[in-house]
Amino acid sequence: MDSERTVKTMAEQLEALTKENERLKQELSVLRQEKEKANPVSFKERYAVKILNSLPDMLTVFDHNEIGIEVVSNEETNHVGVTNEDFVGMHMRNMVPPEAYQNIHSNMQHAVATGAVHRRIRSD
Repeated sequence: MDSERTVKTMAEQLEALTKENERLKQELSVLRQEKEKANPVSFKERYAVKILNSLPDMLTVFDHNEIGIEVVSNEETNHVGVTNEDFVGMHMRNMVPPEAYQNIHSNMQHAVATGAVHRRIRSD
């Protein structure tokens, strides 16, 4: 008898939790819709990832010490032979040939010092 009562109690609790879960899902859906109406997502936010993934070149983020923070573009554009996962924490010097490193290093130092971004290409 006691086990039957326990099973019945658990079944009732499960039913109550299922109903509560469904109510909370509906409430969350309404809140999300209200939030979207109040703060519509901009074109830029909506398409930023798609745009970045469609770039034909590798887009990376380094800190001021030239340590890789993130590869923003998709894996297919990676042309330095380092996986996007291994990129994080790696020094730029260990990713590219010395000549390329010198050029990139020079450009990054200029950008950090002046706040201006432009590309200087060495002509040897």
